[in-house]
Amino acid sequence: MLTSRFCLPLLILLQSPYLYSHQHSVNLTLEDFGFQSLNISKATFRSVDKIQVLEFSNVNIYIIENGSLCSAAPEKIIFRDSGFSKLNKSHFGGCPSLTTLVFDHSGMTIGDETFSVLFSLKYLHFVEQYMDKVSKNFLKNLTSLENLSFSSCYLHVIEADAFDDLRSLKHLSLSENMLLKFDGLLTPNLNQLTTLSIGLDYLESFPLEDLQHVPNLEKLWLNDNYNITRFDQFSTTVMLKLRLINLSSNKLVHFPWNYLQYVPNLEELMLDYNGLKTAFGGLLTVEMRKLRKLHLEQNYLDDFSWSDLELMPNLEELILSSNKISWNRSVKSIIGRSTKLRKLYLNDNKLKHFPSDILQDMPYLEKLHLENNEISTVFDLPANLQALQELHLNHNNLTDFQRMANLDNLRKLDLSYNNLIDFHWSVLYYMTNLKSLILSNNKIQNILGEPRRDNIKKLKKLYLNNNELKHFPWNSLQYMPGLEELYLANNKIKIVSVEFLALSRLQKLDLKHNNLDDFKYNVSGSMPNLHVLI
Repeated sequence: MLTSRFCLPLLILLQSPYLYSHQHSVNLTLEDFGFQSLNISKATFRSVDKIQVLEFSNVNIYIIENGSLCSAAPEKIIFRDSGFSKLNKSHFGGCPSLTTLVFDHSGMTIGDETFSVLFSLKYLHFVEQYMDKVSKNFLKNLTSLENLSFSSCYLHVIEADAFDDLRSLKHLSLSENMLLKFDGLLTPNLNQLTTLSIGLDYLESFPLEDLQHVPNLEKLWLNDNYNITRFDQFSTTVMLKLRLINLSSNKLVHFPWNYLQYVPNLEELMLDYNGLKTAFGGLLTVEMRKLRKLHLEQNYLDDFSWSDLELMPNLEELILSSNKISWNRSVKSIIGRSTKLRKLYLNDNKLKHFPSDILQDMPYLEKLHLENNEISTVFDLPANLQALQELHLNHNNLTDFQRMANLDNLRKLDLSYNNLIDFHWSVLYYMTNLKSLILSNNKIQNILGEPRRDNIKKLKKLYLNNNELKHFPWNSLQYMPGLEELYLANNKIKIVSVEFLALSRLQKLDLKHNNLDDFKYNVSGSMPNLHVLI
């Protein structure tokens, strides 16, 4: 079969009642090249056996002859930035081949039952299509429809029973509209639904009890409604297939943690950017073995019941950033069994102490974010953090940083924006895979000791800018053969020693705003890739 794609200016269509060249199968785009109206008739497509994709782009359609849209048996029709007075079912006629229909900012009015003759339609998408409401007959007879979306369509109302004929529907998206409620719209006929998205609307609540009608639901997106204050309607329906609940960016002041017993296979729970003051509160009574991600960022938590992590043995990502959590060594700090947590975010809280107690039960931890707290000392680092790859302690009150053993896999250490005065190379003795060391914006005056020969050979980036260094130990560079970037700007360094010339991989040397006597090295020939900033 010959398949081609071509684009016709309206001039050709206005000059001739049908396409000149015979094609067996085409993708046809009709675009506006300056003409204001277009007449569509069956004769327009007389010489085309079949159109796979028929697209109207930026045209004003004046007349559509009854049955003409499906006269060439298209599989997909797109109306993009194109207008028509009122589309109805007679313009389609019988159209067994049509599976996809898209209205993208089309500006046309669509009558009730327009799609009732499209029995094979599987995908129906509306994007920036002003509609205000979906009537109970708007989606009539679409029993084969699998994917339906209304995105940015200004929808205020969806009438009761509007989805009753959608027995095959799997994905429903109603995001970025103006919906205030969704009560009563999940009916038993939607029992094939797997994804429901009502994000960026204005919902004040969600009918949790209606989920009993959609037992195959896997993903529930209710994020960014900003007005949902409760999610606590009583429901005892077990949702075995529900894997994701996203309620981020709402106004939840509490969450029904006991509801989780009815979603035993939940993998992701997003509750960030709400008004929660407590988490769990003893209400989590069943083991959530499938839960992988729990997001509680940007709430009002002042404590966290770490012991409840026992009921989430396979949790991999826990985000508690931007709360009011302060550290106290209480029973709530004890987990009691090893977790599989890989990412822990405790940044932007009110921690005064390094949380060693809980870390001892996290042998798989790879990323630890503790930046923007009030931590002044780091001690008693657990010996089982061999998997840790990133440690973020920037923007704290550290005045000292002691040697840490068992950090062989650490790739990134960020200690910037603290109050360090001295830094000792011995801190890095057990960080043999370190690639990025960030010490900028401290008060470092001295770099003490000497690196071990093999402990920092993989270091690629060293940040010491914005400190109080008068001398930099240039001889230490011999232990960093892979160094690519060295940042020493905004110090008080006077001398640059010749040792940096041995760094064959060095690409950037930043020496701006120092007290350099002179920079006498010509690196253009020996180090052509090096960019020196003085």
